[in-house]
Amino acid sequence: MSAQRYLVKICGVTSAGDARLAEEAGADFVGALVDVRASPRNLTLEQAMSVFEAPKVRRVLLAFQPPQTRLVEIVGALRPSAVQLLGNEPPSEVPRLLQAGAPLWKSVHMPPRGAPGADAERLLKDMERYAQAGVSVLVLDTKATVRGVMQYGGTGLTNDWTVAADIVRRAPLPVMLAGGIDPANVAEALERVRPTGVDLSSGVEARIGKKDPDKVRRLLLAVREAEQRIGGPPPREGEQA
Repeated sequence: MSAQRYLVKICGVTSAGDARLAEEAGADFVGALVDVRASPRNLTLEQAMSVFEAPKVRRVLLAFQPPQTRLVEIVGALRPSAVQLLGNEPPSEVPRLLQAGAPLWKSVHMPPRGAPGADAERLLKDMERYAQAGVSVLVLDTKATVRGVMQYGGTGLTNDWTVAADIVRRAPLPVMLAGGIDPANVAEALERVRPTGVDLSSGVEARIGKKDPDKVRRLLLAVREAEQRIGGPPPREGEQA
């Protein structure tokens, strides 16, 4: 996934209207969760149908440790541009899950900013293993315990962008930055981390599961303004500047 501009994924979309909103604002991807029961933005397969039929923008299915047979069923029904794995799926599962028929993205997780445990070397080793297994895009997100439950993404919390920048620079694949990004801080995130793009949900919501049109538009405007000021993502190895 090569980009001369920063890519934007609006995630946690729960309605066709919000999918169209993201598309009209200029997002590159929308994401919807299916069978992720721990998330308040979770959809059933039937509910997700309207979200995936609505926009022309590329659509990403988010799944948490899905059984292969169920993933095949969901991919067959929704025809997503990619499947993003959110949980502790090991690299050894990647070839089997690729048989569902969609490219795979993989979320890898850092603790919130200020918390211990942001181990760049360990994360880079994990990323290399996922790359070798066939994952095509990585999403660097925040995990945290929320109301007594470990939440993999969707926390609204940023991670350590200094560590994130080091990881992005050395990662074997394109990296989307996630975790606590919103219209007010997205320009700083891009300037400090220089990822392939950003992936966010709560930062553009009016309430859980409902996007705020003004926030979505301001987010995209802030990304494009930052792009004009600092340039797009640095070319990766093997890409032309």
